[in-house]
Amino acid sequence: MWEYMVHDDGAAILRCDWDEMVFECYQGLGKWVEDIGGLKTWLGLSSDADYYNKIPDEQAREVMKRIDVLTKKYLESRDTAKSSPIKNAESQEEKISQYFVSELIYKTGEEDHFLEMMNTCIDPKPVDPREREEAVYPYLDELEKVLKQKIGPSTTRDELKRVIHAWIGEKIAQGPPSPRGKAN
Repeated sequence: MWEYMVHDDGAAILRCDWDEMVFECYQGLGKWVEDIGGLKTWLGLSSDADYYNKIPDEQAREVMKRIDVLTKKYLESRDTAKSSPIKNAESQEEKISQYFVSELIYKTGEEDHFLEMMNTCIDPKPVDPREREEAVYPYLDELEKVLKQKIGPSTTRDELKRVIHAWIGEKIAQGPPSPRGKAN
């Protein structure tokens, strides 16, 4: 039988089945994924456990509906960005300026890897989603600088993906900076 917990900001919901020892996090649109640190959260041992509260099934369904709405909006905006025409640029540096770094992360398929890095490197405690969002900016700025240094006009999408993937991997390996939320 599923039990549910919601984050204080209402933007995340977790579920567990104690009989099966299954812990999952809701991604939106009916998709649940394994929550690797779920046991610690449910036992109150993780650093963000204080920000989750148990809720009844009916309230969980309402939270999932809100997350579904946000997910649909995100996917619509992402699809719009994906279908925008690529403007010819004289240099790869101009292309980086034309496309936001976050769009490059998406276009190379590195968004899950980037999210993993964010979950490793940014303190999950800010309750206000704007604070958490602002903590991402130094990482995007740093990645922009790396891209401007390491890629050239003939860089392929695969090469771009390798550069972004390697940089994210380095950040994950470094772990959280001190103070947390600041790019190294």
